[in-house]
Amino acid sequence: MTHHNYTLSRRRWLINSSALLAVGGLAACGGGHADPRLDLAVQQARQRCQQAADRAVAAGLVGAVFGQLLSQPDDTLPLAAAGRSALQQGRPLDGSERFGIGSNAKAMTAALAARLVEQGKLRWDSRAAELLKPELLHPDHQDLTLAQLLDHKGAILPFNTEVDPPVFLAYLQSHAGPLPSDEGGRRLFFCRWLLAQPAPQGVRPGRDFLYSNAGFAMAGAMLEAATGQRFTTLFEQQLCQPLGLAVAWAEPDPAKEPQGHVGDSAQQLQLYEALPAEQQLWFDVLRPAGGVRLAGAEYGRWLRWHMQALQGRSTPLAASYLQRLKTLTTGDYALGWAAATANGQAQLGHNGAEAGFMAAVTLRQDGSQAAFTMSNTFGWRADGSSWVLEALNQGLLGLL
Repeated sequence: MTHHNYTLSRRRWLINSSALLAVGGLAACGGGHADPRLDLAVQQARQRCQQAADRAVAAGLVGAVFGQLLSQPDDTLPLAAAGRSALQQGRPLDGSERFGIGSNAKAMTAALAARLVEQGKLRWDSRAAELLKPELLHPDHQDLTLAQLLDHKGAILPFNTEVDPPVFLAYLQSHAGPLPSDEGGRRLFFCRWLLAQPAPQGVRPGRDFLYSNAGFAMAGAMLEAATGQRFTTLFEQQLCQPLGLAVAWAEPDPAKEPQGHVGDSAQQLQLYEALPAEQQLWFDVLRPAGGVRLAGAEYGRWLRWHMQALQGRSTPLAASYLQRLKTLTTGDYALGWAAATANGQAQLGHNGAEAGFMAAVTLRQDGSQAAFTMSNTFGWRADGSSWVLEALNQGLLGLL
């Protein structure tokens, strides 16, 4: 029997939340317009972005980026930064750096899936069992579909806290045969194991909402099985290239990019400690749930496409993806977005955390406004609340 030694801590697993930020009344941030009214609005928005970033850093965050977008002007990308790339010796942030956005990337995975559905590569009702062909299939998952996974109604183990990883790691340690040698193979191996597990107690497959990182990993595996291409290749060719986005997947280079930090409070912050390479290989199966790193300008461009599409303009985003977003009502979740009402306006939003980074976004459902924030700080209190997200939320509210 072959044994594999893996040890994981709670804060190293993807721990992401779908809570929506209640933020409205946002403005664009940029410059250089013929209309002096727009120039003034841009200058004022830039000042508010900078003030929000400064306040977040003053609250204990290592670094922060804030952005705002209005429907006009639509040729600007929001950007304001404060803080440093790392504790003590880090350089000042200028806003061009890449940050991890955690579960905010789930919407990108969903948008990718929608494009492939539009191309006929698979269907929203394609079944996981048909595409992934597990040797053992628990009856709870025999009718599990792509759409259910992307709406967190697949009744798949969450892999959001410290509870689930040890169960899978114990299976790895007891596995007698060879393990896959590439990321796609490992993701398929992981998902086939998931399909053999019963639904969490009290969760009805296809009906009940259960936020699951593993469910999005399985959706990614389905895209790979339907196309024969690795998820990251699909992501870059089918999503990033049409939208003009640049993203990164690897751990950040300390000499070039911000480093993640973790701590139960601002006084306890320390550099995020990367996993040993052998362990990181298994964490990478969760990329479809939130493994993207990108700069504020890139995330602003992603949001700008949504604003234009929600306003009825032509974009590379798939029609079925947009239609779901347009029809969500308060309390709904679909395709990487949660719906809520704030200041009397329908909003879509999400937040995420991964590897020492946290991020949050809110997008008005009519496409008229959007805002986002990213930080290289990750922190949860013992009661499950996040002092980092509270600081980020306060910064966004300060943009009003």
